[in-house]
Amino acid sequence: VIYYPDWSCDDVAKVEHMTLVTGNHHLIFDFGGESAEAFNAAYVWDGGGTDALWSNGDNWSSNITPTSGDTVTFNNTCITNCNPVISANTSVLGITMAATYAGTITLNDGFTLTIGTSGFSQSAGTFIGGTGTTTTSGSFTISGGTFNAASTTEFTGNSTTININVTQDFYDLVMNSNSIASKTIT
Repeated sequence: VIYYPDWSCDDVAKVEHMTLVTGNHHLIFDFGGESAEAFNAAYVWDGGGTDALWSNGDNWSSNITPTSGDTVTFNNTCITNCNPVISANTSVLGITMAATYAGTITLNDGFTLTIGTSGFSQSAGTFIGGTGTTTTSGSFTISGGTFNAASTTEFTGNSTTININVTQDFYDLVMNSNSIASKTIT
């Protein structure tokens, strides 16, 4: 429960709360047309390293490279090195590209990005998949920005929602799951 004691906005400001997955929250604050976002993700890209490599822990707010159990967020926190490059096989629990993110995430050719059950959500920015592979077992949402699909995009979750609010091309699209799986595409 989020509580804002003695808070009012007189139609000047708005706060939206979204639960990304249990325990991960996203707040959007809108004050007269100016927006700000807040996440409780432990891994926010800040570009603080000497390069833009995803694998460089100094580029993350926690100064540790995220692993398969972590959700990552890209927003307007980054000052330098705002265009991360994935140059190794990489696994995370989930990825959020927030509405305030203006950078580009590039999956270098030949590598695999595996996204777990927290899924992929893109509101802005650019994702470039190249000749790599993206695999996700969670929900997959594109509501804004530019998504250049990898050579192979694979959905492996038993109950996956694919929500794309823009025209999108996929190349080698693979739907893998067990016999009781359902896919919802909107």
